[in-house]
Amino acid sequence: MGGPSEPNNGKTGGQISPPMPFPFPDTLHVDGLETPATPVYPVAAFSHRDGSAIGTGFVYRGKLMPQLVGKYIFSDIVTGRLFYSDLAEMQAAQRTPRKMAVIHELQVFYESPYDKSAGEAVKRRMFDIVADAYKHKEGVTTPTNVLPGRTGLTTQKDPYGIPYGGGRADVRFDMGGDGELYLMGKTDGTIRKLVAVVTPPPAP
Repeated sequence: MGGPSEPNNGKTGGQISPPMPFPFPDTLHVDGLETPATPVYPVAAFSHRDGSAIGTGFVYRGKLMPQLVGKYIFSDIVTGRLFYSDLAEMQAAQRTPRKMAVIHELQVFYESPYDKSAGEAVKRRMFDIVADAYKHKEGVTTPTNVLPGRTGLTTQKDPYGIPYGGGRADVRFDMGGDGELYLMGKTDGTIRKLVAVVTPPPAP
């Protein structure tokens, strides 16, 4: 940490050669506090290459998706990507430097109310689901943005190489009184319910 004129040219201990070992016990002496403070470390994290802003998240304990019981499920607000981490892994990583739970991405299978040609639910990005609904509700688009809002992330391609189209999906989770998960789309004004975990069909 610090600027180029400071020790290690602003590099953290793990970036110098040889790496500086992580201090143990890891405590900080803070002016005004009688006892040293112990940092609280993140239990899960993902890169800004994958998302922009983590939305609300919940540990799922509902009945419709038993495969996800005990998973902390959350969204990236801007792209609409959905993720989960195992709660037990997150608890095990608590207060442990450099140890974090693995984050997994949830894929969405969705049956569009606007296009019945597929006849069944197909794999879709939440960003595209929101963009379709926004368009059908006569939302205003521009040549560079299929959704309102500005962010550099969605002017690029997603991690799978598919362009987003610009704008913000603004997708957030909520939990209903039934213990099930709902996705609220601020941009398209729609609430959707997660109803099942499906096994995707084999690739052709």
